[in-house]
Formats: sequence, structure tokens, C-alpha cells
Amino acid sequence: MASVYRALDKRLQRQVAVKVLSPVAAHTPGLPERFLQEARLVASLRHPNIVTVYDYGEQGDHTYMVQELLAGPTLADQLKALAAQGQVFSREQVLAIMRQLTAALDAAHAAGIIHRDVKPSNAIWNERGELVLTDFGIAKNTQLPTEYTQAGMVIGTPDYISPEQARNLPLTPSSDLYSLGVVLFELLAGQTPFHSDTPLAAMLGHMQEAPPPLRPRRPDLPPAVERVVLQALAKDPAQRFRSGGAL
Repeated sequence: MASVYRALDKRLQRQVAVKVLSPVAAHTPGLPERFLQEARLVASLRHPNIVTVYDYGEQGDHTYMVQELLAGPTLADQLKALAAQGQVFSREQVLAIMRQLTAALDAAHAAGIIHRDVKPSNAIWNERGELVLTDFGIAKNTQLPTEYTQAGMVIGTPDYISPEQARNLPLTPSSDLYSLGVVLFELLAGQTPFHSDTPLAAMLGHMQEAPPPLRPRRPDLPPAVERVVLQALAKDPAQRFRSGGAL
């Protein structure tokens, strides 16, 4: 849908990231409107763990938004590097990561915004050592009636999608918290609970299967930690944590 480039803001003399809508997306009904909505949604949020939008505009045939430049790596990059060494994050590292992501989601939810695509590749470290939630491209503002997603279309990433999102049901902030629960499982175990070779199989796992036991993979975890993960991954949204802070 879009490409991101490193650029220099010559007026302010600072490095920025420029997200440019692809030519195909620019001529696809609904996508330019969704791109503008993304810029407006993120611009309305002011939080150290949520990406900052500086500007939005059009230049010729190109539509773009200007964001803060995040040094990286992504959380997905770190997971991949650890897996290559046969390692996982320590409990202390996981706690620090979760504190930042839950704070970001609580801020978004307080503003009526559901991210709908919480996953490690959308969490990027900045140069100050803060983890920043990015890519609100399919986020929904629950305070607005307009929906730019095609009716009947399931959106999200199969490995991290909530059961209700996989069923294309109306979503609440609890859906994001489920996806964050999947991320939590992956941070502790080194893989997602329902990873599969096909997107459909992964989605069916989220809808129908119990999460695999966590402690056999991480014997160092107290039973209470596994209970937290299982509650975050409850199929019924009413049984999950009520907020990121509670998680």
C-alpha cells in the first residue's frame, strides 16, 4: 500500500520518515481516504510510545505523510536475531517491552482508536531506547461512522489476529489486547501460539484451539505468568484484561 523512505527536512534540518502511498493504492477506491485517516488518527495521538506524524500532503501524483524517523530495530528483528541464536527475551526485557506497548494501546483506546494490527514488526525502537507503536493504516476510530474497509473483508495479520477479528465481528479495544497477548506469548516462547503454514489454519487456531502450554517452553516462568498469558488469550473478550494497564 505504501513505501517508507528516509528523508531530510531541509527547513528544520532533521531526519524524517516519509510514507508514500503507492500509485496503485492511490487509484484504488477507499485507500487514499484510509491513508488520510491514518495520518489524522496518528496526528491526534500524543504519546512517547506512539509514532509522531509531522505533516501530510500531495506532490504531483504522490500522496505522503511525514513521520518521526525511528532508528530501529523492530521487535520482529530482535525476535528473529534471538531465534537464530536459540535464545528468547529475558523476563525483565519482556516486562519492559510490555509496559511500553500497553501504555501505547491504552492511549490509543482512550482516544477511541483500535489499532487492529498489533504485531512485533509494528513496534520499533527509537534512538532514546523507547519502543514505538507504528502503522495505524487499518486502525479504526470508533467515534466516527465512516469505515474505509470493504464490507466482508477480514483485516489484520493471521498470526496475531483476535478470534472476533478473524470472524469479521465488530471489534472493541479487547481485540488489540488479544493481539498483544499473542505478542507476549511470542516474546516468552520465541514463536506465536498458532503459527501455521497457511493463514487460514492460523486464523482457525485463534478461533478454535487452546493456546499450547507455555511453561514447558520456559520452565523459568512462574505459574502466575502463564495464567496472565492465558487470560490475555481468552477466546471470549469479556474474560480478557480490561485494559493494557490491567494486563
